[in-house]
Amino acid sequence: MATLKYKKIDSKDYKKLPTESGVYLFFNKNYKLLYVGKAINLKKRVASYFLGREQDPPAWPKPLRRGEGPRKQKMVLEVKYIKFITTQSEIEALILESQLIKKFIPPYNISLRDDKQYFFVAITKDVWPIVYLTHQIQKPRTEYIGPFTDGASIKTTLKLLRKSFPYSTIKHKNNRPCSWCHIGLCPVSEGNQKLYLKNLSVIKRFLSGNPSQIIKKLQKEMVILSKKEEFEEAAKLRNQIQKLQNIISHRSVVDTRNKPRVEIIKKIWKQTFGFKFPQRLEAYDISNISGLLSTGSMVVLENGKLNKKEYRKFHVHYDKKPNDVAMLKEVLARRLRHKEWPLPQVILVDGGKGQLGAAKRILAYYKLKIPVLAFAKGERVVFNSSFLRKINLEKLSEQIKNIILLADDEAHRFAISYHKKLRRKEFLK
Repeated sequence: MATLKYKKIDSKDYKKLPTESGVYLFFNKNYKLLYVGKAINLKKRVASYFLGREQDPPAWPKPLRRGEGPRKQKMVLEVKYIKFITTQSEIEALILESQLIKKFIPPYNISLRDDKQYFFVAITKDVWPIVYLTHQIQKPRTEYIGPFTDGASIKTTLKLLRKSFPYSTIKHKNNRPCSWCHIGLCPVSEGNQKLYLKNLSVIKRFLSGNPSQIIKKLQKEMVILSKKEEFEEAAKLRNQIQKLQNIISHRSVVDTRNKPRVEIIKKIWKQTFGFKFPQRLEAYDISNISGLLSTGSMVVLENGKLNKKEYRKFHVHYDKKPNDVAMLKEVLARRLRHKEWPLPQVILVDGGKGQLGAAKRILAYYKLKIPVLAFAKGERVVFNSSFLRKINLEKLSEQIKNIILLADDEAHRFAISYHKKLRRKEFLK
């Protein structure tokens, strides 16, 4: 594990903690490590332990949070110092927390042996290894990565990794393809074992180490390949790096209860794109394999937060040769015919200039002046209907970048989930 640059404060000064994501460590007066935890917002999370402690003696005993009792109270009374380290995202915090718990085994972290509240990523040592989450670490010929305290976060991380580095979750008998193979998320059917094992190697390194440092190492490898004029391999590595950067950037983006922060985000948005921050943003994506069983998705962000009740899915009728631009035009036209649905202030489409132009033409047909953004994943740039120049994703502020990535990822996920459902129905006919 890499050497970490901790910042230390007295527990009484917990309000001085930053609002960034990261990992916090609780120590007693003798500098013994008591507990390790992660947070999307360090200040807010740590404050939940200490609110009410300002009195001497503190206004306890009472449970700190729902489901927490005397054990947590006892721990907090022992805490004298807090160390913390900020991270780029919750995913990095999750991985760092896992490393620290595994290395130090703090006494107030739940027992790794007796309880079943920790998660481990298991990777078998078969010819075609499978990947799965488990609470148990007893099976032979299996490698375990962890522990991870947050099941939802590690599941999200694995889903994001699978989109970019496909792996199998079930054993394949006689190399027969599974339903995941049909949608390109299981490479076993391709028979390329070398590529499959390389995908698993990246996943292991990503979950076991410091993601940012891994990306730096891959970037050095890419430079070496370029100098050797192995341009094809360098390009593949560049694409992997971009995908990993995208995964690291995945995080919660806007907390509407924090009004000053929301106002800052709104101001930055207006400066970046030239129009107001949307109360309602609709994001669209298309999913198909060679034009078959094509689907479209519409996901909605209200004030920067996902509203799944407003999601809509479309079974695309366009049945000519594969054409994502034509399919997007159909989806947008069908959506805009629903006058009972509230109109968005901004539309985000997955793609480049072609998808941007298609959306503009449909909006013009319906005489609607709604700004359109198009996110081209491969180039990692955003096109804006308000002006011609494209914006490099990495040059956007962290908050705006995360909104774009959240909306695009969710639209992609929702489109694929509906496509998978149609594929299963077709397969069972």
